[in-house]
Amino acid sequence: MKTTESKAISKKIATNMTVSLVQNSERWFGVL
Repeated sequence: MKTTESKAISKKIATNMTVSLVQNSERWFGVL
């Protein structure tokens, strides 16, 4: 695997994690 490919994949994973974290926090704040 090329370094550029792994970088793109890790960036995609980080983006997905950030999005899920934001959605979770929005859900929790909605409960509060």
